[in-house]
Amino acid sequence: MGREALLTLDCGQYSEKILDIINLLTKTGWSYYDSENNIEYLPLGDGEMYDWRKGSLNITELERIINKKQSNSEMVGLCLHNADPKISITFLARSTSEIIIDLNIYRKTYPGSDITNPEPYMQTIILPLEKNGCQADSICFEDYVS
Repeated sequence: MGREALLTLDCGQYSEKILDIINLLTKTGWSYYDSENNIEYLPLGDGEMYDWRKGSLNITELERIINKKQSNSEMVGLCLHNADPKISITFLARSTSEIIIDLNIYRKTYPGSDITNPEPYMQTIILPLEKNGCQADSICFEDYVS
């Protein structure tokens, strides 16, 4: 059995553009690039197969892909990384009214437990978004055994 953890946010009042939310996250300390300077993302036209791509990609091209996927009502998928503390997330969204953030890369847990500690995610995602004008209309934290 494994453990899964997710945050689901509604940021629709801030902007209808997914890229605006992603750019706000990058402004607050998140990065597109992993430790090997690669970007991991869902490509255009993957047809919900979640055929993740990982490699060198410039930001302009990535932004074009994100905008095109949203205009095509495709799932936008992107891994984001925060060096301090070492946290990575998978960002998934078709719209800004339902953003799913998968917390399972370097998932932070309570000491001596497998239960996800939401505090590092509140400190690095929710509070910085709010401080920069993006008040989530709803926040749902889920931690479950799969």
